[in-house]
Amino acid sequence: MVEFGDLATAIVDSVNKGSGPFFLVIEAPLSVAFDALGNPVGRSLEKRGNDHRYWYESSGCRTLVAANYLLRALSCRLRAQNFRGQIRLVEGFLSFKKGQTRHGDDVKALRRIAWNHDVQGGRIVEPSELMASPCDRVTSAFAVSGMDFGVPPVIEVVDEPSAQ
Repeated sequence: MVEFGDLATAIVDSVNKGSGPFFLVIEAPLSVAFDALGNPVGRSLEKRGNDHRYWYESSGCRTLVAANYLLRALSCRLRAQNFRGQIRLVEGFLSFKKGQTRHGDDVKALRRIAWNHDVQGGRIVEPSELMASPCDRVTSAFAVSGMDFGVPPVIEVVDEPSAQ
């Protein structure tokens, strides 16, 4: 286990050991949506029936802020090393769990969907599919802090991992 303060360093170490693009999956909102008037709105995958987990509510805000700090630290460390490789951000979305799950099981579910793409229990949501309405605007969650990483794809877990 790596503590939050050590996470950017651990990621940089992993990035420097590999070759080719490095895929970084973060279970936090990495994009945000606004309606035609500029008001925050949910993205297409954030509502199921009457239930919703909008990026601007509750744990969505908390994880988005934490991701912002992580990506700022990661960006600064890689810039200091003159990093010329490529890191591809991917959002992990596992927000409709019915109970507590082990984080390791959550990671395995995200990885299974990412590697297999068409398995039951999840899907890859392309950035163009995130608008809930044709007039919505979806953008990088970090553009507001000067770090526009674009809108990444989302690994959505539809069927939750086994609850403990």
